[in-house]
Amino acid sequence: MINFSNTQLEQLAVHRVGNKYRAEKNFISESLYYPEGELRAMLQTYFLKPFKRTDVVYRFQGELNPVEESIKAIFETPEALLKTSGDMLMHLYRQSNHPNIKAGEVCVAYLSNVQLDDELVDAIGIFKSEVKHSFFQFMENGDHIAMKKEQGISTEKMDKGCLIVNTQTEAGYRIVSIDNNSYDTAYWINHFLGVSIVEDEDFHTRSYLQLCEEFSNQIIAPDAEP
Repeated sequence: MINFSNTQLEQLAVHRVGNKYRAEKNFISESLYYPEGELRAMLQTYFLKPFKRTDVVYRFQGELNPVEESIKAIFETPEALLKTSGDMLMHLYRQSNHPNIKAGEVCVAYLSNVQLDDELVDAIGIFKSEVKHSFFQFMENGDHIAMKKEQGISTEKMDKGCLIVNTQTEAGYRIVSIDNNSYDTAYWINHFLGVSIVEDEDFHTRSYLQLCEEFSNQIIAPDAEP
């Protein structure tokens, strides 16, 4: 179980990734971003809320995994987050070989005090926003209120994201991931992160419970008395 009650956002790099297939440009920031006050609290909620009920755990697969190497470098030297996050963005860019893959902002965050079961550890989050939502901005204009259409990122839904937790490093960092835009399911999990599901005791327990639920819904429920 992951608990974020005491988690703090320590460092944040914000970049923009384009689509390689469409020859779009990237924007790599030259300095870290330090949000304050209410914005900082909102960002922490936006980054962490989607993972509170995530129970599928991954780990990196294969040798010389680019993201794993970058994550290891940041955990060893947190001050390397800005440069190394730029390296990860370029790796993400190289995976965008399909016209449907969207450009978007990429946030790489260093987080402290993430509680995983009984262990308090650091974590690195990688978050990509893709879908822009329309909203109205109201403003005074002389003797009336005017409206202007704006576009931005919804704080209620993250498009893609993962948390890499600094634990069990010998067996492989533990990772949780989400992808709410399934236009290319291989792009985020397989091509960028290069991860596979951890098939431990918890995984088999979840699989058994899911099988029981499916059996109940498909076999038992239809025959039950109304």
